[in-house]
Amino acid sequence: MALTPGHLPIQNPSVTDRKADTTVHTTVEGIVHREVLNIGSPDDTRTANRAEVLGADPASGDMGLVVRPTPGTAAIGRLTGTVSTANSTSTPLGIGAAFTGTFEEVKDYGAISVIVFADVASANDGLEFQWSSDGTNGDRIEGSSVVAATGRAFALSPRARYFRIRYVNGGTGQATFRLGTTFHPAGSGLISRALDQALNDENFAQTVRACLDAQDPSSTDFEHVNAMASAPAGTERGLVTRNIPSGTQAVDPTDEPTRDNGKVDVAALDQYTPVSGRLPVDGSGVTQPISGSVNQGSPGSAWEVVGDVAHDVAAPANPVVIGGQMETPADSAPGTRAGTDGDATKLASLDGAQYVVQGGPQQWSYHENSSSALTDTSVHGTPGVGLSLYVCTVVFSTGAATAWNIFFEEGAATVLGPWYLEAVAGRGGVIKFDPPKKITANTALTVTTSAAIAHSIDMTGFVAPG
Repeated sequence: MALTPGHLPIQNPSVTDRKADTTVHTTVEGIVHREVLNIGSPDDTRTANRAEVLGADPASGDMGLVVRPTPGTAAIGRLTGTVSTANSTSTPLGIGAAFTGTFEEVKDYGAISVIVFADVASANDGLEFQWSSDGTNGDRIEGSSVVAATGRAFALSPRARYFRIRYVNGGTGQATFRLGTTFHPAGSGLISRALDQALNDENFAQTVRACLDAQDPSSTDFEHVNAMASAPAGTERGLVTRNIPSGTQAVDPTDEPTRDNGKVDVAALDQYTPVSGRLPVDGSGVTQPISGSVNQGSPGSAWEVVGDVAHDVAAPANPVVIGGQMETPADSAPGTRAGTDGDATKLASLDGAQYVVQGGPQQWSYHENSSSALTDTSVHGTPGVGLSLYVCTVVFSTGAATAWNIFFEEGAATVLGPWYLEAVAGRGGVIKFDPPKKITANTALTVTTSAAIAHSIDMTGFVAPG
């Protein structure tokens, strides 16, 4: 029967079974009318053995049921949590200052929630959850860091009889600080979060240990798959774990490549990784069968391609072609310049033909045709730190019957010549340096002649490290 403000009828029992002293009880919302009830034998009317409804806790020798006024909007049967004022605060902390809560007994609670916000960062692991068995000593302390202006919330399962919070501020005084702790009668201590939220080492997590089983392809049986540090041997089955190097990773060489244009970046690997089967030749996905292996003898050493085809045998229909990078000879730094002795480089001409040059690809030339006497006239400026001028050829001639000489200098020091021509018009010389003549590193080259007569000078060279 639904209860409403007004009258609550109670059936009038027989005289011997009567448990109430009235047949009708008037009730008003928010008010409880106390009535005399008989507890015990139905026909026992002795006052000494009668339990009354009491409005206060029974005193010694009293018998009774304790009742309290019930608010009209109260939820019946709800278990409420407890706000821990001893482990909550909103008082800002100074530089390096700490708030230390009070150990409280939490053995009868199912979960503890903690929320914290500060406008500046905490000390490293400045938020501490302290657990104790005696309420005095912190037997277990778990720390986490709080980032400036980024709130954090935790749901914890009680791990000991007593619990408290300690917070240590970082190197900047706080203007805003809120730390709240609530004890809950029930809960799991697990935190739910959105899938797009990032995880890091500061997040609390539940530890899970699981076993992975896989079916034996030759039967209907399932077996454990073990974590292994090396390749399985014999009948072993397992997942091999390794440190993952940077770069594009090798895939099963027996499968056609499906990502990264089918390229395998072996230069990024730092493990011994033999590869055989089909490897991509170019980005179009064309592959060729190979034999031998691509491997690294030891971590940090150079990679090498090892084949098993002997010298001077018929080439396959589709051999692997070793290519090079095209460079246009000019007096500018080449894109293929190596930075350190021992670094590899590769060159090809504009039409794709591979070639080897005795000089460097940064080539220069000098031409002069006049009737003026030259004094420390620039042939080429300083090439730059770590670079030198190299002279390959010098060609000169005169057009007058006047004795004439020519020489070249780096600063005040003569490095080429002097070379002399007798007083006969049309005399000249051609000089070729093999190996090329090297000028002191990062030093300019100048030319000087002895007389103002008709003449011409041509030189070639290159710039290279040295």
